Amino acid sequence: MKKKREDQIEITTGEYVNLHYTCAQPGSRVFAVVIDWIVSWFMFYGVLELETFRGIPYPVRDYIIVTLLVLVTMFHFMCEYFFNGKSIGKMLMKIKVISEECTPPDFLQCFLRFILFFPADFFVGIIFMAKKNQRLGDLASGCYVVYDNSFKDTRIDLDRDFPYAEDGYTVQYPFAESFTKEEVISIQKVIYNSRYKSLKPEMCKRIKRRFPKEKFWGSEDMWLKQLVMDYHYLKKE
Repeated sequence: MKKKREDQIEITTGEYVNLHYTCAQPGSRVFAVVIDWIVSWFMFYGVLELETFRGIPYPVRDYIIVTLLVLVTMFHFMCEYFFNGKSIGKMLMKIKVISEECTPPDFLQCFLRFILFFPADFFVGIIFMAKKNQRLGDLASGCYVVYDNSFKDTRIDLDRDFPYAEDGYTVQYPFAESFTKEEVISIQKVIYNSRYKSLKPEMCKRIKRRFPKEKFWGSEDMWLKQLVMDYHYLKKE
């Protein structure tokens, strides 16, 4: 993750593609939440006003009301999970939730955002937001709220971004071929994903212990990136 403007994020994927998003401003987020509340409560009271509902006996009716209240409470959470980071309010405001890997939030991330979402927390969080306009729920889940139409990707330069694709590429670490695909993905995470960068020293120690006779040149970032490129070159068909 490379720092750009305060309201922008740049995410480098495991395929070395830079993705750029503009973080949603507090006003857009507040309007989206208000719209979601209006829609969910309108649906709740709409059901209560149905003639069919009025004819239901009271013990059963009470259970249905409690169930509806739970669904209204979880409306925002369910929308974000099933609609890939969007709720009705977010769709209208043209914003969405993305993870630090630039993918829609998974179930756990949506759940963390949900349990850390309270009216007080939200509005206080809007006032005292962290960098990249993240409230507490965003920070805990590793997510951002961004403008849906702000996506841009960096044009790929084959010579610059994928030097291992060229015939004249020189392998620096031949043993990179012994890595599994899962291990390479883990290496890419500690290089490019800010959530995993704290694991980089331990990752480097493990690699050095695994290959004690090998020499590693440059900074940790440099030789880790070189390992990944060597792996792709040696594994390419």
